Amino acid sequence: MINQADKPNFLASSWKAIYVVLAVIYLLMMERLSFPYSAIVKALPIGYLLLTCFMTISRLNIKLCLALMFSAFGDVLLASPIELSFELGLGSFLIAHIFYIWIFIRKRGKLSQYKNQLFVLGLYCVSMAAFILPLTEQLFLPVAVYMLTITIMGISAVLFQGSSLVKLGAISFILSDSFIAIERFHGAFEGSGLVIMSTYYLAQLLITVGVIKENQQ
Repeated sequence: MINQADKPNFLASSWKAIYVVLAVIYLLMMERLSFPYSAIVKALPIGYLLLTCFMTISRLNIKLCLALMFSAFGDVLLASPIELSFELGLGSFLIAHIFYIWIFIRKRGKLSQYKNQLFVLGLYCVSMAAFILPLTEQLFLPVAVYMLTITIMGISAVLFQGSSLVKLGAISFILSDSFIAIERFHGAFEGSGLVIMSTYYLAQLLITVGVIKENQQ
Protein backbone atom coordinates (compact mmCIF):
# COMPACT_ATOMS: atom_id res chain seq x y z
CA MET A 1 0.00 0.00 0.00
CA ILE A 2 1.23 3.48 -0.88
CA ASN A 3 1.92 5.75 2.08
CA GLN A 4 -0.36 8.76 2.39
CA ALA A 5 2.58 11.11 1.93
CA ASP A 6 3.58 9.37 -1.29
CA LYS A 7 0.13 9.44 -2.87
CA PRO A 8 -0.34 11.82 -5.80
CA ASN A 9 -2.44 14.90 -5.22
CA PHE A 10 -5.38 14.10 -7.45
CA LEU A 11 -6.77 17.59 -7.11
CA ALA A 12 -3.63 19.11 -8.62
CA SER A 13 -4.28 20.64 -12.04
CA SER A 14 -1.63 18.44 -13.66
CA TRP A 15 -3.60 15.29 -12.89
CA LYS A 16 -6.79 16.72 -14.31
CA ALA A 17 -4.89 18.02 -17.33
CA ILE A 18 -3.68 14.51 -18.17
CA TYR A 19 -7.26 13.26 -18.10
CA VAL A 20 -8.41 16.11 -20.34
CA VAL A 21 -5.62 15.36 -22.83
CA LEU A 22 -6.60 11.67 -22.98
CA ALA A 23 -10.25 12.62 -23.46
CA VAL A 24 -9.45 15.14 -26.20
CA ILE A 25 -7.31 12.56 -28.01
CA TYR A 26 -10.30 10.25 -28.25
CA LEU A 27 -12.67 13.05 -29.24
CA LEU A 28 -10.34 14.01 -32.09
CA MET A 29 -9.79 10.43 -33.26
CA MET A 30 -13.15 8.78 -32.59
CA GLU A 31 -14.30 8.97 -36.21
CA ARG A 32 -11.05 7.49 -37.53
CA LEU A 33 -10.58 4.55 -35.19
CA SER A 34 -11.92 1.04 -35.64
CA PHE A 35 -12.23 -1.79 -33.13
CA PRO A 36 -10.25 -2.73 -31.05
CA TYR A 37 -8.33 0.56 -31.09
CA SER A 38 -11.52 2.61 -30.74
CA ALA A 39 -12.47 0.73 -27.57
CA ILE A 40 -8.99 1.06 -26.06
CA VAL A 41 -8.64 4.79 -26.70
CA LYS A 42 -12.25 5.39 -25.62
CA ALA A 43 -11.76 3.66 -22.26
CA LEU A 44 -8.30 5.12 -21.64
CA PRO A 45 -9.46 8.31 -19.84
CA ILE A 46 -11.68 6.31 -17.48
CA GLY A 47 -8.88 3.81 -16.95
CA TYR A 48 -6.68 6.72 -15.96
CA LEU A 49 -9.27 7.92 -13.42
CA LEU A 50 -9.48 4.36 -12.10
CA LEU A 51 -5.71 4.23 -11.63
CA THR A 52 -5.69 7.58 -9.88
CA CYS A 53 -8.58 6.54 -7.65
CA PHE A 54 -6.75 3.34 -6.75
CA MET A 55 -3.68 5.37 -5.77
CA THR A 56 -5.81 7.40 -3.36
CA ILE A 57 -7.44 4.28 -1.99
CA SER A 58 -9.81 4.38 0.95
CA ARG A 59 -13.01 2.63 1.94
CA LEU A 60 -15.12 5.17 0.06
CA ASN A 61 -12.85 5.22 -2.95
CA ILE A 62 -13.09 1.44 -3.36
CA LYS A 63 -16.72 1.98 -4.40
CA LEU A 64 -15.60 4.77 -6.72
CA CYS A 65 -12.95 2.48 -8.23
CA LEU A 66 -15.62 -0.16 -8.88
CA ALA A 67 -17.91 2.43 -10.49
CA LEU A 68 -15.09 3.54 -12.77
CA MET A 69 -14.12 -0.05 -13.56
CA PHE A 70 -17.63 -0.95 -14.71
CA SER A 71 -17.79 2.33 -16.63
CA ALA A 72 -14.63 1.36 -18.49
CA PHE A 73 -16.11 -2.07 -19.21
CA GLY A 74 -19.21 -0.32 -20.53
CA ASP A 75 -17.11 1.88 -22.80
CA VAL A 76 -15.40 -1.16 -24.30
CA LEU A 77 -18.64 -3.10 -24.71
CA LEU A 78 -20.48 -0.24 -26.40
CA ALA A 79 -17.58 0.17 -28.83
CA SER A 80 -17.47 -3.56 -29.60
CA PRO A 81 -18.99 -5.11 -32.74
CA ILE A 82 -20.19 -8.15 -30.77
CA GLU A 83 -23.82 -9.20 -30.55
CA LEU A 84 -25.72 -7.65 -27.63
CA SER A 85 -22.98 -5.04 -27.18
CA PHE A 86 -25.57 -2.35 -26.39
CA GLU A 87 -27.36 -4.49 -23.80
CA LEU A 88 -24.11 -5.60 -22.18
CA GLY A 89 -22.78 -2.06 -22.13
CA LEU A 90 -26.03 -0.86 -20.61
CA GLY A 91 -25.76 -3.51 -17.90
CA SER A 92 -22.19 -2.55 -17.09
CA PHE A 93 -23.09 1.12 -16.71
CA LEU A 94 -26.12 0.16 -14.62
CA ILE A 95 -23.78 -1.54 -12.14
CA ALA A 96 -21.55 1.55 -12.17
CA HIS A 97 -24.54 3.72 -11.27
CA ILE A 98 -25.44 1.41 -8.40
CA PHE A 99 -21.99 2.03 -6.93
CA TYR A 100 -22.42 5.79 -7.45
CA ILE A 101 -25.77 5.64 -5.65
CA TRP A 102 -24.11 3.73 -2.82
CA ILE A 103 -21.50 6.49 -2.51
CA PHE A 104 -23.94 9.40 -2.64
CA ILE A 105 -26.61 8.15 -0.23
CA ARG A 106 -24.14 7.79 2.63
CA LYS A 107 -24.16 11.58 3.04
CA ARG A 108 -27.62 12.65 1.97
CA GLY A 109 -29.76 15.55 3.07
CA LYS A 110 -33.51 15.75 3.54
CA LEU A 111 -35.81 15.64 0.53
CA SER A 112 -37.45 18.89 1.63
CA GLN A 113 -34.14 20.74 1.26
CA TYR A 114 -33.93 20.00 -2.45
CA LYS A 115 -37.57 19.78 -3.54
CA ASN A 116 -37.19 22.30 -6.38
CA GLN A 117 -34.12 20.60 -7.84
CA LEU A 118 -35.74 17.19 -7.48
CA PHE A 119 -38.89 18.41 -9.21
CA VAL A 120 -36.90 19.66 -12.21
CA LEU A 121 -34.86 16.45 -12.35
CA GLY A 122 -37.96 14.28 -12.07
CA LEU A 123 -39.78 16.26 -14.76
CA TYR A 124 -36.81 15.93 -17.11
CA CYS A 125 -36.40 12.19 -16.54
CA VAL A 126 -40.11 11.49 -16.98
CA SER A 127 -40.12 13.55 -20.18
CA MET A 128 -37.13 11.64 -21.54
CA ALA A 129 -38.78 8.32 -20.67
CA ALA A 130 -41.92 9.36 -22.56
CA PHE A 131 -39.77 10.46 -25.51
CA ILE A 132 -37.59 7.33 -25.67
CA LEU A 133 -39.41 4.28 -24.31
CA PRO A 134 -42.16 4.05 -26.97
CA LEU A 135 -39.43 3.43 -29.58
CA THR A 136 -37.39 0.84 -27.69
CA GLU A 137 -39.47 -2.22 -28.72
CA GLN A 138 -37.67 -5.38 -27.48
CA LEU A 139 -35.23 -3.21 -25.52
CA PHE A 140 -38.03 -1.66 -23.47
CA LEU A 141 -37.29 -3.52 -20.22
CA PRO A 142 -33.49 -3.04 -20.08
CA VAL A 143 -33.76 0.59 -21.16
CA ALA A 144 -36.56 1.29 -18.66
CA VAL A 145 -34.58 -0.31 -15.81
CA TYR A 146 -31.49 1.67 -16.79
CA MET A 147 -33.42 4.95 -16.98
CA LEU A 148 -34.89 4.29 -13.54
CA THR A 149 -31.43 3.54 -12.14
CA ILE A 150 -29.78 6.66 -13.54
CA THR A 151 -32.73 8.71 -12.27
CA ILE A 152 -32.12 7.33 -8.78
CA MET A 153 -28.43 8.14 -9.23
CA GLY A 154 -29.37 11.71 -10.12
CA ILE A 155 -31.67 11.99 -7.11
CA SER A 156 -28.98 10.66 -4.76
CA ALA A 157 -26.50 13.14 -6.25
CA VAL A 158 -28.89 16.05 -5.69
CA LEU A 159 -29.33 14.94 -2.07
CA PHE A 160 -25.57 14.48 -1.61
CA GLN A 161 -24.35 16.94 1.02
CA GLY A 162 -20.83 17.24 -0.23
CA SER A 163 -18.99 18.75 -3.15
CA SER A 164 -21.25 20.40 -5.72
CA LEU A 165 -19.04 18.81 -8.38
CA VAL A 166 -20.89 15.55 -7.75
CA LYS A 167 -24.23 17.17 -8.60
CA LEU A 168 -22.83 18.76 -11.75
CA GLY A 169 -21.27 15.46 -12.75
CA ALA A 170 -24.52 13.58 -12.31
CA ILE A 171 -26.38 16.14 -14.43
CA SER A 172 -23.74 15.84 -17.14
CA PHE A 173 -24.00 12.03 -17.00
CA ILE A 174 -27.79 12.15 -17.39
CA LEU A 175 -27.43 14.53 -20.35
CA SER A 176 -24.85 12.25 -21.98
CA ASP A 177 -27.11 9.23 -21.63
CA SER A 178 -30.03 11.26 -22.95
CA PHE A 179 -28.05 12.05 -26.09
CA ILE A 180 -27.15 8.35 -26.45
CA ALA A 181 -30.82 7.41 -26.24
CA ILE A 182 -31.81 10.06 -28.77
CA GLU A 183 -29.10 8.91 -31.17
CA ARG A 184 -30.00 5.24 -30.71
CA PHE A 185 -33.78 5.48 -31.00
CA HIS A 186 -34.45 8.74 -32.86
CA GLY A 187 -31.38 8.80 -35.11
CA ALA A 188 -27.99 10.48 -35.05
CA PHE A 189 -27.78 14.26 -35.10
CA GLU A 190 -24.96 16.53 -36.18
CA GLY A 191 -22.02 16.13 -33.81
CA SER A 192 -23.86 13.57 -31.68
CA GLY A 193 -20.76 11.50 -30.95
CA LEU A 194 -18.80 14.54 -29.83
CA VAL A 195 -21.64 15.78 -27.61
CA ILE A 196 -22.19 12.34 -26.06
CA MET A 197 -18.55 11.68 -25.23
CA SER A 198 -17.63 15.20 -24.10
CA THR A 199 -20.52 15.32 -21.60
CA TYR A 200 -19.67 11.77 -20.49
CA TYR A 201 -15.98 12.51 -19.89
CA LEU A 202 -16.92 15.72 -18.08
CA ALA A 203 -19.36 13.78 -15.88
CA GLN A 204 -16.83 11.16 -14.84
CA LEU A 205 -14.20 13.78 -14.05
CA LEU A 206 -16.55 15.93 -11.96
CA ILE A 207 -17.91 12.98 -9.99
CA THR A 208 -14.47 11.50 -9.37
CA VAL A 209 -12.88 14.78 -8.28
CA GLY A 210 -15.93 15.61 -6.15
CA VAL A 211 -15.96 12.26 -4.34
CA ILE A 212 -12.21 12.19 -3.70
CA LYS A 213 -12.24 15.84 -2.61
CA GLU A 214 -15.03 15.09 -0.15
CA ASN A 215 -13.20 12.03 1.14
CA GLN A 216 -9.99 13.98 1.74
CA GLN A 217 -11.67 16.61 3.92
